Amino acid sequence: MKISHAHLEELRGDPQSFTTLPVRRFGGISMYRRWQLVLKTLHADGLRIARDRLRETLESNYNHNRRNTKQFDALLHALEQYSQEFNHLGGVAVEVLRPMKLIVSPKLTIGGEVARLDLNPAGGYSAYLLSKEGLSGWKGELRFPLLQGYIAGQLSAPLSEVSVGVYSLEIGAHKRRVFSAAEVRNAQLEATRIAAALP
Repeated sequence: MKISHAHLEELRGDPQSFTTLPVRRFGGISMYRRWQLVLKTLHADGLRIARDRLRETLESNYNHNRRNTKQFDALLHALEQYSQEFNHLGGVAVEVLRPMKLIVSPKLTIGGEVARLDLNPAGGYSAYLLSKEGLSGWKGELRFPLLQGYIAGQLSAPLSEVSVGVYSLEIGAHKRRVFSAAEVRNAQLEATRIAAALP
C-alpha cells in the first residue's frame, strides 16, 4: 500500500479498515495546489514575480466571481505572509516541493511531498510540511519523527542536525522541533507495526 504522509494518522488509527480510494478531481488543479506550485517561483525568483505568476494562474483558470476573487486575494496575502515568515527564519531554501518516498516495508510506502528543505543559518537542516489549518497537535503526529529520520538518511546527516516542522497558512507561521533519536526510533517501530497489521 502506498499512502501520502497526510493520511498517516488515519491509517494509524485503524490499519485494518483503512482503504486508499482513488481521488477524483473535477475542474483540474485546486487553487491551493496552484499556490503550492508557485512556491518554487518564490524561492527562485522572488516575491514580486511569484505574486504575478500566482495572480495570472488564478485569473486564467478560474471564473471571475465574488467568491473566487475573495479566494484569490486570500491566497495572494498568504503568499506574502509566507515569504515574510520565511525571510524571518533567515535560512536558505535548498529544495522546494521535494518528493518523499519512505519504504516502511513491502506492505507500506509513505509518499507525498516535503514543502521545503532549508539550510539553517546556524547550521543543520529543517524540513517543513504545509498545513491549511492551524498547528494544534502536530508534534504528536507520527509523520514528523518519521520525516526527520527520512531526511537525515537522505542527507547522511545526524538526527540532531535535522529539525522538522510545519507551516500553517491559517496562522501564517512556522513551527519546528528536533525529535530525539529514541523518538524517531519509536516512530519507525510503530510504522513497522502498522505495516504488519495491514490486511
